[in-house]
Amino acid sequence: MHLFAGVEGGSTSSKLVIVDESGQQRAFVDGPALNPLLIGEHECFRIIKNMIEEAQGQIVGQEQETAQKPLDNEGRQELLSLGLCLSGCVTEQDCYKLANDFMLTYPTVTKNCVAACDTIGSLYTSNCFRGGVVLISGTGSNSVLFDANYKVIANCGGWGHLFGDEGSAYWIAHEAYKKLLDDNDNYNVSLYDTRRLSEIICKHFKLSNESQVGYFYEESSVKRRLASLSRVLYEETKAERDPAIDEVFHRAGQMLARKIVALLPKANGKILEQGLNIVCVGSVFNSWEFLEQGFTSSLSKHLQNFRLLKLKRSSAFGAAKLAALKANFKLSLEDTTELLYAYSATSTGYMANGQHHLVLPANGHNHSHTKGSSNGVHLNGSSNGYQNGHQNGHQNGNQNGNLNGLIDNQRPSFASKAMNYANCSII
Repeated sequence: MHLFAGVEGGSTSSKLVIVDESGQQRAFVDGPALNPLLIGEHECFRIIKNMIEEAQGQIVGQEQETAQKPLDNEGRQELLSLGLCLSGCVTEQDCYKLANDFMLTYPTVTKNCVAACDTIGSLYTSNCFRGGVVLISGTGSNSVLFDANYKVIANCGGWGHLFGDEGSAYWIAHEAYKKLLDDNDNYNVSLYDTRRLSEIICKHFKLSNESQVGYFYEESSVKRRLASLSRVLYEETKAERDPAIDEVFHRAGQMLARKIVALLPKANGKILEQGLNIVCVGSVFNSWEFLEQGFTSSLSKHLQNFRLLKLKRSSAFGAAKLAALKANFKLSLEDTTELLYAYSATSTGYMANGQHHLVLPANGHNHSHTKGSSNGVHLNGSSNGYQNGHQNGHQNGNQNGNLNGLIDNQRPSFASKAMNYANCSII
């Protein structure tokens, strides 16, 4: 039985999986940050080797329980191939060098090694055979357009926090902190009260006041440390809505949408005609309820039909699938995604997560004020709005499942005719 290992390496944490020829998981290990640009190649390799050994130990334990004899004298099954999908691997040259250097450093760990950027692992995990976009927003952010053969057509972002990472956890935290400092300086006055934002930031970082920015300049892991604020901001505004924080998440949604829009001019009609599949990866999408309005209002100006899919499995599985291909094996992964959000423009409005929204009339009066429920069915408004929304929402919600009805008070209006994708530009 051949074994394949895959590694998902991010700037905050990592995961490693070992699967067999049938695609079944044999071992799974969580690990620390694995961005070679941040921690160095040598440390990156050391962590990967330790994770592999821990995973192999899990397999040995399983075999001992079932009285199966291990394959080698040390009780550890050798890997046929290893896939490394890591943040920090930007160019093909970077990836080739990383895989080659790992084999030179640890020649007995695996017979084959292949490296790629973190988005590739997500791509192979997704099973999106029609093509689409992988959109990553964790500590950092980037996007990749791919075709039905998993060939990368174009990239946007992935340049790290110094030159990008818009819409990421780091960006959200940095934006919130800068909003507070700019407001204090009377440089860029916030529209909203920032006193609660100040309390949240100081409490999280254990600062006596927000002016102690030297703390971040002295911290070597500033990206991960600052990014940790993003989750706290989400939890705080979810518990008690704060307009200053909500505005940051709204803008983050816009930034992430722009990473999709930037790729559209290079997308062919086959990818777009049935609705663009967007595979969403990273912890920031756990905050989707606050990203949604900014994201949708920006992307819907350029696309009339799109779906956001969340991975149900780690991108390490896709890295293992890539590793298997390196050794001329094809792994089958099942049940890897679930629907996060579905959007479709119609002649009378649009469908969002199984709920129908009417276009705002020319006189500015909306005849249907909507409020979503957990199954995307409930709608309050005029009798016609209720009938249309209930019928369409019920049908779409039951077909797709896993939908979250959301409260929306502001939505863009749409023309019913198709848009010209060739002329798309960044918002």
